[in-house]
Amino acid sequence: METLQKIENCLRSTRGLNFLAFLGKDHKRLIEASEEMNNGGVFEALKREHVALISHDSSFRNPTEEIVVKIGEKIFLPPISFPEINASNVVSSSPSLGVHQDLLNLLNISVKPEEATLIVGFDIPDISK
Repeated sequence: METLQKIENCLRSTRGLNFLAFLGKDHKRLIEASEEMNNGGVFEALKREHVALISHDSSFRNPTEEIVVKIGEKIFLPPISFPEINASNVVSSSPSLGVHQDLLNLLNISVKPEEATLIVGFDIPDISK
């Protein structure tokens, strides 16, 4: 299992990705209060012990699964895997545009116009127990 520092280093060295920040409880509360209800992937990521905000450009790989699912007339954004992180219960999803902008403003981070953000949640088991 990786440490947070190793995960950050891996994300920084992956083509097309840019690690932005690990999110704390206040960030998670902001996302929970502001995210669109159909974005199940983001809500699932927030249930994890660690949550990273990253950005990616078009040189990053294609998604591992469908990122939009239509059920009847409703659109749902499911959690999708994120194999770049070697941890437990890893899921990712794109936040809504409003949450994307709120997080960038709150964290005083800028991304290039062609970049999108991802919220990635994961657990690191405590092997000392």
